[in-house]
Amino acid sequence: MSVVSGSLLGLSYLSFSEYHQGVLAWVAFVPLLLSIREEGNFKKFLFKILITYTLTILIGFWWTGYYKPIAVLVCLLTQILFLNPSFILHFFLQKRFGWHSALILLPFHWTLIEWLTQKLPHNLQVLHLAYTQANMIYTNQIADFSGMWGLSFWVVMMNVLIVFLIHFKTKKYYFFISLWIFIVIVYSISKVELFSKSVLGKNTQKAKVSLIQTNID
Repeated sequence: MSVVSGSLLGLSYLSFSEYHQGVLAWVAFVPLLLSIREEGNFKKFLFKILITYTLTILIGFWWTGYYKPIAVLVCLLTQILFLNPSFILHFFLQKRFGWHSALILLPFHWTLIEWLTQKLPHNLQVLHLAYTQANMIYTNQIADFSGMWGLSFWVVMMNVLIVFLIHFKTKKYYFFISLWIFIVIVYSISKVELFSKSVLGKNTQKAKVSLIQTNID
């Protein structure tokens, strides 16, 4: 399950313009969350998380090796420190409040921890979940009012709702999932239709400001 989650999450970061792999992030944590629902051994729990994030980094951030091959290893060893806190906290919340309650809390403390750790030294912020939605134009426009943190929250909650659907097998979760997707799609489509030149970059001829990566000559 950890291998499946790590592979899906890693692929979801590969936001190439012609593909929309960000949708994989909507379900990437589902296999992992199902596999740890009754895990009471912290070492086994942590091992599953480490497998997931090792694959995520190797698949999603292999391109860091363009600078130097060792950069992938450095990325792995440093970023694993910033990715584990949410799940470590989840483990203890699960033991204290139970699996169901801990999952409900997961999107909240996940987003908070991402926000709190963003400015720590060596934190590669492109590993934040919001970046999996980078080219999902018709779902990511909620960032207008929620910022990237709202996108991270939305992605984690989507995974949680799907886990509840699989576990409880009740029709109400079909409704919750549909509503969760409907909200972002309706807002995003309306934004794209009303401001297509800005959202889709069709008025670059009149742009007065450009943002250019520091590694571009």
